[in-house]
Amino acid sequence: MSQRPASARELPVKTQAPLVPLSSCSTNNMPIDASWIPPQHSPTTSHLVPLITALDLDTKSLAYSVSRSSSSCFSLAIQSPIPQPPKTSSPRIPRELTEVHYLITAGQTDNFYSNLISWCPLTLKLAIGINDEVYFWDGKLEIVCIWESPNGSPITCVNCGGGHLLIATEDSMVTVLDFEGNIVSCWEFVAPVLCAQWSHGKFFVGDRIGVVHAIYTPWRIIKRIVHEFRQQATGIAVSEDGKYLAVGGNENRAVIWDIAAIDCPKYLCTLKHNAAVKAIDFCPWSSSPSLIATGGGSNDRHLKIWHIPSGALIKDLETDSQITSITWSKMHRELLLTFGHSSTAKAGVAAMYNYPDLKVVAYVPGEHFRTFSAAVSPNEAKLALATQEGMIRTYWLWPQDDGHGRRSNATIVPAKITPRPSAKDYESSIIQLSEGVTTELSLR
Repeated sequence: MSQRPASARELPVKTQAPLVPLSSCSTNNMPIDASWIPPQHSPTTSHLVPLITALDLDTKSLAYSVSRSSSSCFSLAIQSPIPQPPKTSSPRIPRELTEVHYLITAGQTDNFYSNLISWCPLTLKLAIGINDEVYFWDGKLEIVCIWESPNGSPITCVNCGGGHLLIATEDSMVTVLDFEGNIVSCWEFVAPVLCAQWSHGKFFVGDRIGVVHAIYTPWRIIKRIVHEFRQQATGIAVSEDGKYLAVGGNENRAVIWDIAAIDCPKYLCTLKHNAAVKAIDFCPWSSSPSLIATGGGSNDRHLKIWHIPSGALIKDLETDSQITSITWSKMHRELLLTFGHSSTAKAGVAAMYNYPDLKVVAYVPGEHFRTFSAAVSPNEAKLALATQEGMIRTYWLWPQDDGHGRRSNATIVPAKITPRPSAKDYESSIIQLSEGVTTELSLR
């Protein structure tokens, strides 16, 4: 057995700094350059016919909707002939996420394609793959080794879900444990598994030759789902309702399938980038769902938001950094990005963006760090980052309140408060019509 992690440390609580008048702040001293870069939205397309055809819209309904909207604006202008001056507000300064604990490991693999940390949804402990071993860390001082590779093969992926822990190794073996460390099943694949996602009683896994399988843990059955790529399947995501499967690849694209009938998956669309796509996540509060976010690697560095039914690109933001993970919040209109290699020293290792404005509202600094694996706790209270120098760091993300104004990391996941859809989410009147979202509804 290789050397176990050296130590875990708890950081001292930071004292609150004195408040500084906002007027004395200068944009030259902002902590992140990327937070002040305006999002580069994709231009509204003038080719309406292909989009209308893709969404199977009634053109008469569309014409009626547009004319009704225009007449409403005209009547409003008559009632208020004197234009009101726009309200001005000072720009919001992003807050720095507070680091809680850190763990010094004995040599974690620094690999863009690996996924070596995952939160256990039942205990809120963090599963960590270190060399050829897997540990459970409580986020404080307790570290327990629960599994070791029989032949010393390095870990390539860990993923928790449904009371199980999936472990993939470089020798193409996949082992499934329960949370007490007992082996449930073990399989040998043709190629090493690099990414995995639990959904509705099964693990979806992508391997180094681009094949995606479904592992049904209760019955110990493996089904081959799709084989879209010839190179690595670098990222995988399943919608909350289990209807859609998205797989990112090393071939500069991601692909979405409808897997409602999993034995006969239906191709939906391809999402293109200029580099490998590891970061990918469905928006949990968009209907159906209808929105998905993807992030490109070192030669792309763009965050893109797509409309799933039409495959239309809604938003495009350049981040100046390799994007290694994307996580939408279930309770906030925000999404979290983590970064690897960067073109600027001040880019940081993680940033939280609001939606649909895509402005940075929080960040994790780190001029000399890069993140290759990341995980958000099931209650969205903490963020865990695995960085290239062999450290695991945790930060307060969207912490819960214990009723006394103090942060709490309770194991009970709070009740889900779903954000309401808005007309601004889609940037297109045609897509708004297809989604049944109008300006009038969003202003209620």
